[in-house]
Amino acid sequence: MDACLSTLLDPEWVTAAFSAVLAVATIFYVVFTKRLWRETKKSADAATVAAEAAKGTAEATRVAADAAKQSADIAADMHRPTIGVVKVEFGKLSSAPPGSNLLMASSLDLQITFKNYGSVSALNIDVDIQAGLRNRTRNRTPKSGIELAPGSECPISISVGIPPEDLTRIQNGEIYSVRITSTYTAPNNQKRYKYETERVLSPHDYSFATETNRTTPLNT
Repeated sequence: MDACLSTLLDPEWVTAAFSAVLAVATIFYVVFTKRLWRETKKSADAATVAAEAAKGTAEATRVAADAAKQSADIAADMHRPTIGVVKVEFGKLSSAPPGSNLLMASSLDLQITFKNYGSVSALNIDVDIQAGLRNRTRNRTPKSGIELAPGSECPISISVGIPPEDLTRIQNGEIYSVRITSTYTAPNNQKRYKYETERVLSPHDYSFATETNRTTPLNT
């Protein structure tokens, strides 16, 4: 008994036993820490995957929404009115004897023919017509409240005064033009469009040639 007690109380044995316990505790701590790190990494990886999936879902939703809007816009543009001017021509030459030419007129009667080239009706058509020498005071004629069914035409007649000196300027090469601006609404989406054209008079045969021709949406 005394021999066993003396052995237990031997400093070297106590040190060895403590070292063994410490080693076991260290090994347990390392194993536990490694497992904890693995589980923490798994949780972090799972959270990252979930976040990426959520991000991908949100991006896919946004792309799908953009594609749906673009398809709707394309469909609306395919089924909309498209106003254009078929022709600008002279009617009679007011205050001029029969058979006279442009130089003997005191006013001009113009006929402007509009057409709806689109697949649906054009509503609430407003027209502004300006005629005269370019960069000078011009005759202005507004029209409103016009509607045009698909494929139909609408002639608008206007009379514009023209001084004799302007006729001389035309013969000397100054440009006489008719500027036409028209705004109108599509019935299916209430978008409003603006059509603009300018027709220039040829002093040789008194016909009008197209200078500009464009349509732009006013709201989107």
